[in-house]
Amino acid sequence: MTTRSYWKRIPKSCSRLYPPRLIDHEPLPWARWGEEFATAMPEEILRLQEHAAIADGAPRQDAIRGRVTPLVGLYRISRRSSVSGHHPEQ
Repeated sequence: MTTRSYWKRIPKSCSRLYPPRLIDHEPLPWARWGEEFATAMPEEILRLQEHAAIADGAPRQDAIRGRVTPLVGLYRISRRSSVSGHHPEQ
């Protein structure tokens, strides 16, 4: 990808605020760096990911449910229109 095509995808208002970071006039290789990091993932992060994947989500789900339950009534949609079909100007 050239720098010119990169600039075309960024709105003009953003291009002045966040110019692309370049190395030898090329955008930074974020995708390659991400792949390299994933293949050489530190052991501490791998253990944390495994712990999060096998952790029981029930206490967290109960906490979320407790916060959301009082709000459920706000999302009920009435089948009856609250506005009458009569328009005064007609």
